[in-house]
Amino acid sequence: MSMRVSVLSDISIYTLTEEGAEPLESVMKKIEANYKGDTGVDANASDAELRAFLKSVLPEFDQDRVYVSDIKKLNAWYLLIHKNCPEVFQESTATEKEA
Repeated sequence: MSMRVSVLSDISIYTLTEEGAEPLESVMKKIEANYKGDTGVDANASDAELRAFLKSVLPEFDQDRVYVSDIKKLNAWYLLIHKNCPEVFQESTATEKEA
């Protein structure tokens, strides 16, 4: 009971846009489109590398409110999903093509 569980669909990343945030699902799709499973950064990457990675995917992210630890989590979650459930990204790509 001391642990809090968040559903990924309820998580967003702060942005400087009018909406103020980008849903994590959308960010993950952008990562997949740009990197296809190899982001080029890991847990040992420098702060500058991690921020550059997120900026390449989401240029309008709020650099004051998004911490390096958040970017590390985002990268780790993306890599886990890509490795263990790659069909998540394949299904979303197929759905986007149909629309």
